[in-house]
Amino acid sequence: MTITVFISSETMEIPASSPEPVSYASAVNLLREMPTDLEYDGNFIGFINEDDETVQFIRVSRDSWLMDIPIVVKGKYDHSLRKEELTTENVESIVAEFFKGKNIEQISKSFKIN
Repeated sequence: MTITVFISSETMEIPASSPEPVSYASAVNLLREMPTDLEYDGNFIGFINEDDETVQFIRVSRDSWLMDIPIVVKGKYDHSLRKEELTTENVESIVAEFFKGKNIEQISKSFKIN
């Protein structure tokens, strides 16, 4: 399964319109290196699977993240699932499951995201 990444941080810009393939190990490194919102206003990182499902995150503080899962219905944005105050460990677990092939429905149930 191929996962791609888009990111905006003080050291890297990969637009969501042109995401790049990423390995799981590289994804974890990118997460760990993400600046907080105070360090770089507008930081975010997201991953897209082969089914065009997206999970995206903002690092609010060192160990606090916001997660957003855009829900697309018939090719159009419908709504988002959000979860606040995720720890870095939670975010790494969610990304691991995404890389293992879990879809956003499975992830949202496992991690109680609504």
